[in-house]
Amino acid sequence: MNLKPLELGRSVQGKPLNAFYFEGRRFSGRPLVLLGGVHGDEIEGVWLMEELLSTWSSTPPSLEMDVLIWPRVNPDGVEAGARWNARNVDLNRNLPTKDWTPEMKNPRYPPGPHAASEPENKALVSLIERHQPRAILSAHSFSKYQVNSNGPAREWAEALARVSGYPVTEDIGYPTPGALGTYAGKEKLIPTITLEIERGLDRERVLELHVPVVEAAIAYWENKEMN
Repeated sequence: MNLKPLELGRSVQGKPLNAFYFEGRRFSGRPLVLLGGVHGDEIEGVWLMEELLSTWSSTPPSLEMDVLIWPRVNPDGVEAGARWNARNVDLNRNLPTKDWTPEMKNPRYPPGPHAASEPENKALVSLIERHQPRAILSAHSFSKYQVNSNGPAREWAEALARVSGYPVTEDIGYPTPGALGTYAGKEKLIPTITLEIERGLDRERVLELHVPVVEAAIAYWENKEMN
């Protein structure tokens, strides 16, 4: 299995936006994209993606399909322990969706001056356009843990719910203009899951519970291809 490091761009503070492309043995192109660290204070998703990257780099898995891991979409925020990027923009309210608005209805969710204004989201949009993912899983954390499904992802979400024990939702409970679920899932019809890991779990517990969830996410699409 080939591993290709990718530098997708630079963050506001100039940190490299590093992703890693693992080539599968049978089904090339259109990778499953795994994201962590969109919100820098939701460290659970970063732990999960960096554990997968570390394990796979030393002991390559037997992947049938391509998988792209981007562990720190918002490296400035991760380093600062902050939800936003270094320009105080919520990256998950800044994508170029049809419902994007510059109005900041809640100070927790600043959308930025215009859609896709931030270098991190420019890189994400470019990644989606270039690689045409078959599916996207973005790991966040939330007190209301859930497998949030957008686009044609309900069956996939239910498969992950059986592993995680989390409920499946299609509405997180409040408006999310400029969010990835809308941009990729609802508008581009890419099966998209926001995995809201239970916030506050320690690292060991996150990995114990959710490495199998990601493995199930991969197995679901590999089985789809083979059947």
